[in-house]
Amino acid sequence: MEYINDINIQEAVIHILDSNSSEPILNEYTLELNEDIYKHIEKCLKDEELKTAVFNSERNIVKEIVQDYLNGVDSDFLGLSKELSRQLFSIMKGNVNIPACDLIIVSLITDVGPMVAVLKMDYVKNFTHSVEFVNDKIGIGIVPQAAGLPGSSQRIQKAAFIKPIR
Repeated sequence: MEYINDINIQEAVIHILDSNSSEPILNEYTLELNEDIYKHIEKCLKDEELKTAVFNSERNIVKEIVQDYLNGVDSDFLGLSKELSRQLFSIMKGNVNIPACDLIIVSLITDVGPMVAVLKMDYVKNFTHSVEFVNDKIGIGIVPQAAGLPGSSQRIQKAAFIKPIR
């Protein structure tokens, strides 16, 4: 993979893909861009284990809609993100081994050209505390949160960065 030095995020959106639901939960608004999003993307792009992949030659809806977006044929970023989410959701529904996640789709410009990033944010089990007052005494317990997202210090395990095919 080419080494990328400069990243400029244009837009990003997050959708919820829970295979226990009948439909993905699709966002109508883009994310407010912050340092954590930049850190995750930079960390992914600069990971030593990042590998170059090539789409198969047969028809592929993901390849087609991303290429239309990257080549300016279709400039509807939210529409692109929703269609990518629907495609992955239908694959998840057919395979019980793919865990539920939040999917972040990002439009970015780099020093090697435009890209679309797809970040699959698998849920991590986090814990928080709960405080209860019982008979004028304080009781503190631990409460698991099953739908936590990886923090900026954690590594995203599943991501794709798609460049225009020229």
